[in-house]
Amino acid sequence: MEQQKQAFRLSYLPTFSPCQRRPQPAGEEDFAGISRKLGRLNQMFGGIGVSKLEICLVRHADAVDADGRQIPNDFQRPLSDKGETQAKLVGKALAAIGWKPHLLLHSPLVRTAQTAGLMAKGAHKLDVSWREESFAPLASGMGSGAVLEALRKRGDSGRLILVGHMPEMAEVAAWLLGTEPEAVHFPKAGAMLLSCPLGIQQGMARMEWFTNPEWHELAD
Repeated sequence: MEQQKQAFRLSYLPTFSPCQRRPQPAGEEDFAGISRKLGRLNQMFGGIGVSKLEICLVRHADAVDADGRQIPNDFQRPLSDKGETQAKLVGKALAAIGWKPHLLLHSPLVRTAQTAGLMAKGAHKLDVSWREESFAPLASGMGSGAVLEALRKRGDSGRLILVGHMPEMAEVAAWLLGTEPEAVHFPKAGAMLLSCPLGIQQGMARMEWFTNPEWHELAD
């Protein structure tokens, strides 16, 4: 068990991206330059009140397909049994590494609302809790621009979870990191933590870790 816990902790070491297809070398150089710039900005401004924002992007867990009868449309699709387990493990994994957000925002669709609720249950097993709100800009099809603009207007600081859909989760991550959406792939119930010390700014975030459902099982 201790070896499993150690492996779980190591899986959260910072890495470039969850890419299955690696970006072109120029993209890697750009990302390295952004990281260096971010480090300099942290040194310059870290002590004078620049807001600190950490965003954990989560794709909804596995869901049942619409059948036109009991599940009439995409909005109403619930989680599958597999998805319910995945969602609980995401929440428990976040709690297990000591990452405690103040707020979770989720898409209003059924599968994302259920993912959010079950994440909370998983985290509660380790005595970790957070506020939860439905957030219309995260709805499937709204587009990453709507998500980013709404987040900018909110002006959140602290630790925030966003539970949404593809391709919006990849697009939001790519915009914040300053890379291409094709370089970011989220499996269902995948989670990515971004550090955004200057708030919602293009290309100024740093990825701290990325996980997939298989890694979450190590926290169980």
